Amino acid sequence: IWEGSAVAISGNAFVGYRTAVNAKKAELVVSGNKIAGFWGAAVVVKGSPSPTHVYGNQAISADPNATMVDTQGQMGIVEANTLEHVHQ
Repeated sequence: IWEGSAVAISGNAFVGYRTAVNAKKAELVVSGNKIAGFWGAAVVVKGSPSPTHVYGNQAISADPNATMVDTQGQMGIVEANTLEHVHQ
């Protein structure tokens, strides 16, 4: 996501990306998405100028160290996200 953007990401499917959402200094709402085949964190947010909301997302990863959200900065609503680790 481009710096300075304001984005709502909702109802999408992300498959095979290292990280589904990667944003720096952007305003975000990430909700209701399905994310699979990622490594590390499904959603990465750094330096958001306002609270970032990440809720109602489903993620599946073969990475045993995978996380749903990696953030540095203001967080708003971060809840009801599910992460399933699968073995390959």
